[in-house]
Amino acid sequence: MLNLDLKLKKKAATDFVPLFTEMANFFLEYGLSFNDFKSIAQDSFIRAALDIGCNSATSISLKTGIDRRNISISSIDKENFQADLAPDSIMLILKDLRNYVNTSGKDTIAIKNAFNSLEKICKPYKKRLTLPAIIEELSNLDCVKKISKNQLKILSTRRIKANSSDAKIKRAANQSYKLLNTIRKNYSSNDSYQKEIEWSVDSTKINSKNREKLSNELKSLRDKLAPELITLLEKFESNVPENTFDSYSVNIFINTT
Repeated sequence: MLNLDLKLKKKAATDFVPLFTEMANFFLEYGLSFNDFKSIAQDSFIRAALDIGCNSATSISLKTGIDRRNISISSIDKENFQADLAPDSIMLILKDLRNYVNTSGKDTIAIKNAFNSLEKICKPYKKRLTLPAIIEELSNLDCVKKISKNQLKILSTRRIKANSSDAKIKRAANQSYKLLNTIRKNYSSNDSYQKEIEWSVDSTKINSKNREKLSNELKSLRDKLAPELITLLEKFESNVPENTFDSYSVNIFINTT
């Protein structure tokens, strides 16, 4: 394990910014906030510290920088992870809107200057969010639509993106994990065999006009290669039930950035 001095830590942190930005894009696309990320990250750092041999709250705190008072080893289930996330402001506002719809039977609401208004619902959150910003976010989520200067039509009281699904989220998380796990193991391994498993071919000379054509040819190549890869994996499989051993994966990623 590397122990970096401050200069190298700053350089490493800078180099990881694009990775974390892409992670942030994923999180925001699926409705996860910065506070959600902090909760997940804290649990993940504790798990990682346990994996490398830290076995007390103090040693985990020294390694990760997490306040030892926030570390509970006994609450970590190493086999399963259940995120303990608090609802964010928009979720709470939508919950109050849902109660308003159920109580009033109306699918419209005044923005201001009414006994029941969005301004009144949003009052507990106005220290951090302005009313126009809340309306803009609810509109972006297709939850409300402005129908007059002081009236909103309530379209939905649940934050569900059209492109969100359990299957898509699970696949995105799983594929991202596989790629990062492979890179981390290969770069930290002293085993030349392990390092030879991962390789990349890159070019900065392919213009945008040719990329679609290249992608189509790569897909054809992938389709021809897939049966051979499946046959190769099956050749080395033991006659045992599924999930007996850790997964051995072959993945092809085409990065067009």
